[in-house]
Amino acid sequence: MKAVNQPYPEQFAITPDLLHVAIPRVEIVAEMAVRGEHETLNDVCIAVAVAAEAIGSAMTDDGVRVTLLIAEEQGDAVAALSKAGLQMEAEARDMDMIIGIAPTDKLEQITLVDGVRRVEPVTLK
Repeated sequence: MKAVNQPYPEQFAITPDLLHVAIPRVEIVAEMAVRGEHETLNDVCIAVAVAAEAIGSAMTDDGVRVTLLIAEEQGDAVAALSKAGLQMEAEARDMDMIIGIAPTDKLEQITLVDGVRRVEPVTLK
């Protein structure tokens, strides 16, 4: 008989926001420790640290500086992104990429615009 994966406590109790996606709730972390999932837990902690550092370095007074990849057939995406709250800084149409500042309270709306394939914080080195 195959083992069945058990969900973590209240894993599906709420609709996750961006913070819940990056940082698991304490109940899930505790359950991972109880289950002996120490390697996975270490990986989660490293991933959270990397994501937090990237987001922290991309923060501005107005929000988070982000790079967006958009589907090439989405000609209306630029207007829709502006309407959703993105402050455009640069656009590379040949690469289907936009750089802009997303107010933190508008970030979810921006990521849900039709044609947006990927959103990530800009990392300046």
